Amino acid sequence: MPSKRKFLTAGTLVQKDSVWNNKKIVFVSGKGGVGKSLIAAGIAREQALLGKRVLLAETGENSYYKDFWNLDQVTHEPRQVPGESFDLALWSGET
Repeated sequence: MPSKRKFLTAGTLVQKDSVWNNKKIVFVSGKGGVGKSLIAAGIAREQALLGKRVLLAETGENSYYKDFWNLDQVTHEPRQVPGESFDLALWSGET
Protein backbone atom coordinates (compact mmCIF):
# COMPACT_ATOMS: atom_id res chain seq x y z
CA MET A 1 0.00 0.00 0.00
CA PRO A 2 1.45 3.41 -0.94
CA SER A 3 2.48 5.75 1.84
CA LYS A 4 0.12 8.64 2.58
CA ARG A 5 2.93 10.86 3.89
CA LYS A 6 3.51 14.15 2.17
CA PHE A 7 7.08 15.24 1.72
CA LEU A 8 7.97 18.91 1.42
CA THR A 9 10.24 19.87 -1.42
CA ALA A 10 11.85 23.18 -2.28
CA GLY A 11 9.09 23.71 -4.83
CA THR A 12 6.37 23.42 -2.20
CA LEU A 13 8.16 25.69 0.26
CA VAL A 14 9.01 28.53 -2.14
CA GLN A 15 6.34 30.44 -4.02
CA LYS A 16 6.97 30.98 -7.72
CA ASP A 17 7.52 34.75 -7.40
CA SER A 18 9.36 34.59 -4.09
CA VAL A 19 12.47 36.66 -3.45
CA TRP A 20 14.11 33.42 -2.25
CA ASN A 21 13.56 31.66 -5.57
CA ASN A 22 17.20 31.95 -6.66
CA LYS A 23 18.81 31.71 -3.21
CA LYS A 24 20.78 28.66 -2.15
CA ILE A 25 22.62 27.58 0.94
CA VAL A 26 24.95 24.68 0.27
CA PHE A 27 26.49 22.69 3.11
CA VAL A 28 29.45 20.43 2.35
CA SER A 29 29.92 17.79 5.02
CA GLY A 30 31.65 14.48 5.57
CA LYS A 31 34.43 12.80 7.49
CA GLY A 32 37.74 14.58 8.04
CA GLY A 33 40.30 14.53 5.25
CA VAL A 34 37.94 13.70 2.38
CA GLY A 35 38.21 17.04 0.55
CA LYS A 36 35.22 18.99 1.86
CA SER A 37 37.04 22.34 1.81
CA LEU A 38 38.32 21.81 -1.71
CA ILE A 39 34.84 20.87 -2.98
CA ALA A 40 33.29 23.87 -1.19
CA ALA A 41 35.86 26.20 -2.79
CA GLY A 42 35.11 24.70 -6.20
CA ILE A 43 31.37 25.18 -5.75
CA ALA A 44 31.92 28.79 -4.60
CA ARG A 45 34.13 29.56 -7.58
CA GLU A 46 31.77 27.95 -10.08
CA GLN A 47 28.73 29.83 -8.75
CA ALA A 48 30.63 33.13 -8.68
CA LEU A 49 31.71 32.63 -12.29
CA LEU A 50 28.03 32.10 -13.15
CA GLY A 51 27.34 35.57 -11.73
CA LYS A 52 25.96 34.53 -8.33
CA ARG A 53 26.82 36.41 -5.14
CA VAL A 54 28.74 33.91 -3.03
CA LEU A 55 29.94 33.83 0.56
CA LEU A 56 32.20 30.88 1.38
CA ALA A 57 31.88 30.52 5.16
CA GLU A 58 34.03 28.32 7.35
CA THR A 59 32.90 27.24 10.80
CA GLY A 60 35.18 27.58 13.79
CA GLU A 61 38.11 29.82 14.55
CA ASN A 62 40.75 28.35 12.22
CA SER A 63 40.78 28.72 8.45
CA TYR A 64 41.84 26.08 5.94
CA TYR A 65 41.59 28.72 3.23
CA LYS A 66 44.10 31.04 4.91
CA ASP A 67 46.90 28.81 3.65
CA PHE A 68 45.03 27.67 0.53
CA TRP A 69 44.90 31.24 -0.83
CA ASN A 70 47.99 32.45 1.07
CA LEU A 71 46.00 35.04 3.05
CA ASP A 72 47.29 37.01 6.03
CA GLN A 73 44.10 36.30 7.95
CA VAL A 74 40.50 35.21 7.63
CA THR A 75 38.07 36.89 10.01
CA HIS A 76 34.36 36.91 10.77
CA GLU A 77 34.05 39.92 8.44
CA PRO A 78 33.45 38.80 4.81
CA ARG A 79 36.23 39.83 2.43
CA GLN A 80 36.75 39.15 -1.25
CA VAL A 81 39.27 36.42 -1.98
CA PRO A 82 42.11 37.92 -4.08
CA GLY A 83 41.87 36.76 -7.67
CA GLU A 84 38.37 35.34 -7.15
CA SER A 85 34.90 36.85 -7.39
CA PHE A 86 33.47 35.67 -4.07
CA ASP A 87 33.79 36.50 -0.39
CA LEU A 88 35.23 34.41 2.44
CA ALA A 89 34.58 34.59 6.20
CA LEU A 90 34.70 32.55 9.37
CA TRP A 91 31.42 31.79 11.13
CA SER A 92 31.31 30.90 14.82
CA GLY A 93 27.70 29.73 14.77
CA GLU A 94 26.56 32.78 16.68
CA THR A 95 24.21 35.36 15.24
